Amino acid sequence: MFVFVVFAAVFSRLAWRAALLPLLLIALPLPGIAQAQGYVIVLNSDDDTLSLIDPKTSTEAKRVPVGRGPHHMMAMPDDSALLIGLTTVNQLLVVDRKTGEITRRIAAMDPYQLAFSPDGKYFVTTALRQDFVDIYPGKLSDDMKPLARVKSGSMPSHLAFSPDSRYVYVTEQGSNTLAKIELTSGKVVLRLPVGPSPAGVWLTPDGNKLLVGMMGQNYVAVIDRATDKVIDKVVTGRGAHNFLARGDKRHLYVSNRVDDSISVLDMQTMKVVDSIKVAGSPDCMELSSDGKWMWVTARSRKEVAVVNMETKQVEKRIPVGRSPHGIYYFDHAPRQ
Repeated sequence: MFVFVVFAAVFSRLAWRAALLPLLLIALPLPGIAQAQGYVIVLNSDDDTLSLIDPKTSTEAKRVPVGRGPHHMMAMPDDSALLIGLTTVNQLLVVDRKTGEITRRIAAMDPYQLAFSPDGKYFVTTALRQDFVDIYPGKLSDDMKPLARVKSGSMPSHLAFSPDSRYVYVTEQGSNTLAKIELTSGKVVLRLPVGPSPAGVWLTPDGNKLLVGMMGQNYVAVIDRATDKVIDKVVTGRGAHNFLARGDKRHLYVSNRVDDSISVLDMQTMKVVDSIKVAGSPDCMELSSDGKWMWVTARSRKEVAVVNMETKQVEKRIPVGRSPHGIYYFDHAPRQ
C-alpha cells in the first residue's frame, strides 16, 4: 500500500508538471525571440560585417562577416528579401530582411548604391570608386549583365528616379554635379552643377522637386524637375548628407554629418522645423513604423544611436563595427 501511495503521488506531480509545461513555454521568453520579431540590420563598412540589433533590447545580438565593402542596401520591390552591395568583391548579397541570413550571392561590379525603378523594369547601381552607373534588367539573375554601363562624373553616389521611370538622377560627389540619365537609352541627358560634394538625393512626394544634400556645405539644394534648375537652398547643417521620410508625405529627416545633427524638413514649405542632436557623424537612418524610435548610424563612433522621437533625445548608443553605414528595419515607417 505504501508503494502504491508513493507511486500515485509521484505520478500526480509529473502529470501536473506536464500540464503546466505548455503554459510556461507560452509565458516565458524563448531564446531567439528577437530573431522571430526581426532585427535592425546595420552594415559596418570598415569591418566587412553586418550587425544584427535586437530592437526590443537595443543590443547587438550578432555580428556576421559578409565580404569586403558593404555600404548600402534596399528591400526587393516585393519585400521578399534585402539586397546588399559589396563594392570591393563585386557582389550583391540577397539577405533575409528579418533575420539577416545570407541566401544568395550575385556578381555585380562595384555596387555602391542600388535601387529599382518605380515600374520595376530597371535595377541601377552606382560605382563610386570606378565612375560609372550600371543599368540592369529589373528581374535579377545569377548571370545578369548590364543593359548599359554609363560613364559618369567623378564618384557617382546616391540616386533617385523620376516617377515615370524614364530617368535616374545620380549625385556625382567628385564633380559637384547631378546627372540625369535616360534609362531606355543609357544616355546622360543633363549634368547639372548643384554644389560641393552632393550626396543624398530625394524626390518630393508630388514628384515636382529633387532635394540634394550638400555634404561639402550646409544646405539642401532644391531642384525644379520641370526646368532642371536649382531654385532654392535650404540650410540644414554642415555636412548635409542623407534623407529619410517620416512617413506622413510631408516631413523629411536630413542627416548633417559635420554638425552632428538631424534636421526635420517640411517639404511643403521647404523650411527646417526641428533639429535633433546625434553625435558621431550621423549618416543613414531608420524609423520604426509607429514613429517612436529612430536608429542612426554614427560613423565616427562605431555606434548606432537610438533616438526617442517623443523627447528628441538619444536614449542609447549601441556599439557595432567600424564605420557603420547602411541600416534597415523591416517594420519601418512608410518611405514617403
